[in-house]
Formats: sequence, C-alpha cells, structure tokens
Amino acid sequence: MAHKDWTIDDWKRVVWSDETKINRFNSDGRTWTWIRSGESLKSHHVKMTVKHGRGNIMLWSTITYAGVGWMCKIDGNMDKTLYKEILEDELERTIEYGTNKLGTKKTSSDLPA
Repeated sequence: MAHKDWTIDDWKRVVWSDETKINRFNSDGRTWTWIRSGESLKSHHVKMTVKHGRGNIMLWSTITYAGVGWMCKIDGNMDKTLYKEILEDELERTIEYGTNKLGTKKTSSDLPA
C-alpha cells in the first residue's frame, strides 16, 4: 500500500525487470490431450519433441512507462556477477532511452546502486 498515492510521474520512474526462458519447440511441463472413448488419435493430438539440447534461450529485459527496455540474452546460468553486468549495461541503456523518450531528467536515484 506504500505506492497507493503515487502520481503518474512517480510511476514513470519505475523499471520492472525479469528474466525468462523461452522454449524453441515445446513446453517443459506435461501437456495433455483428451479424446473421446473409441476416437482414434489424430496427428494434431501429438506434439513433436526434440531429444537434444539447445532448445531454449534465456532472456532478460525490462518494462518501463516509456515501453519495453533493452533485451539481453543470458548464456549459461545467471549469477551475481552476470546480473551486475546486465544492470550496469542494459539497465543503464534502458534508463537513458526512457528519459530521452519521455523528455524527463535523469537523477542519481534513477541509477542502479
């Protein structure tokens, strides 16, 4: 509830970030197909699978009031060193882009610690 009284200008200064894995071929989890008793299995009931690796990518990006920020492909596992590098490079570029697009002034409180 700390943000319930924020103005639009306050929200313009917020940057949401997250990383996600995008699968190239199909879901990591189980998928189900239901067919009626006596009905034969059709090709559209079956999903193709790939039995080798390299079927997904990891991405990090942001969303701001000005729009979507810079996207970064993550190679390997995210650790604190890589996360800091991403924040120093990609987040800084996102803040620069957002302040230029919105015509707002960047302050030191806008930068990552």
